[in-house]
Amino acid sequence: MHLLVTTVVLNILIINGLVFLATSLHENWLQYFLLFKTDLFHVRENLGLSAYGPEFFEPIQLITYFFSHASFLHLLFNSFALVSIGSMVELSMGVRKFLQFYLFVGIMGGILISFFDPSPNPVLGASVPISGILVGFGYYYPERTLIIFPIPIPIRSRTLVAGFIGISLLMVLINEQSGISHFGHLVGALLGLAYFAVLPKKRRR
Repeated sequence: MHLLVTTVVLNILIINGLVFLATSLHENWLQYFLLFKTDLFHVRENLGLSAYGPEFFEPIQLITYFFSHASFLHLLFNSFALVSIGSMVELSMGVRKFLQFYLFVGIMGGILISFFDPSPNPVLGASVPISGILVGFGYYYPERTLIIFPIPIPIRSRTLVAGFIGISLLMVLINEQSGISHFGHLVGALLGLAYFAVLPKKRRR
C-alpha cells in the first residue's frame, strides 16, 4: 500500500488533529463542529421521528463536521484511509483538483445529510469525503487489490466500491442504527460517482 503523505492529505490530517485536540480539551466545543439536521423537507417528521436539535443547525457546520471526530479511534481510522488511498488519488488528480473534490463531496454530502438523512442524530467525521475518495481510488486504480480489516482476502478496488455502495444502501433501507452514518457513506460515494461521471475526462486530472 502506498504510504506517501501528499500535500492536501497532510494538511487535512493536521486540521483534523488540531480540531480533535481542541474538542478533547474542551468537550463543549464539539457541538459547534457537529452537523445537525435541519429536516427542511420533513423527511424525519414524515417517518414519525423528531429531529435532534435542528435549532442548532448553522451553515458553517456543512464544513466543520468533516474535520471533527468522535474519538481517537475514529480519527485514527479515517487518517489511515486518507493516507493509504487519499494520497494516491491526490497524485492522480493533482493538488488543486483533489482539494476541490474533497470539499465538493464533504459540503454537498453535508447538505444532503442535513435535509434527507432519516436519522435524527447529528453527524461528524471525514467518512463522507473519504467515501468519495474510495470511488476515486476505484476509478484510477480499478484492478488494485486492497485488504480491508477484518477480511483477510484481497479485494479489487472496483469490487470494493460496488460492495461498499451496496452495503451502505442496504443499511440505509433497513434503517440500521449503529452510530455509523450509513447515509453519509452512501451519499459520499454517490457524489464521487457523479463527479467522475459528469465532468469531462480532461478535467478529472
